[in-house]
Amino acid sequence: MIIQKDWDKQMPQNNAFLTFVLIFFIAFGVNKKGIQSEQVWSFSNAVLKLGPPSSKMASAYVDISNHSDSDCIVDKFSFAYSQRVELHESMLHMDMMKMRVNKNLVVLAKQEIKLEPLGKHLMLIELDPLIRETPSSKIIFHSENCGNFDVDFKNEN
Repeated sequence: MIIQKDWDKQMPQNNAFLTFVLIFFIAFGVNKKGIQSEQVWSFSNAVLKLGPPSSKMASAYVDISNHSDSDCIVDKFSFAYSQRVELHESMLHMDMMKMRVNKNLVVLAKQEIKLEPLGKHLMLIELDPLIRETPSSKIIFHSENCGNFDVDFKNEN
């Protein structure tokens, strides 16, 4: 019976502590660094263009929407079927189209950006030939301030 009385005395303290923890997480959230963050961004129309079978490069296009109140900066891309992934931008310079490598992809708060032909796009370099045997591929977008995003792309020849 003594144990029951001690437990009854601690119950209000335990409930107060749990209530405090719950309110804290609701108010401040959880650190999103290094986890999937679907609620921050959404992706659509993700296509990976493989090109001819002899090609060791491919390009990837996708529409990205940033639903957060913060600008998000992607500073790295990972892809299992290539040695490198680079962000390129096509630009008209002196009546010639040129591609320039960009270090980061910035998606402003509450904005949408399109990675598309003749604009910003991903270049997948030194492709593994096994990619041609899969209908889709996953590219990981790494953002220091908004988390990591696994994006499924439809493979097209």
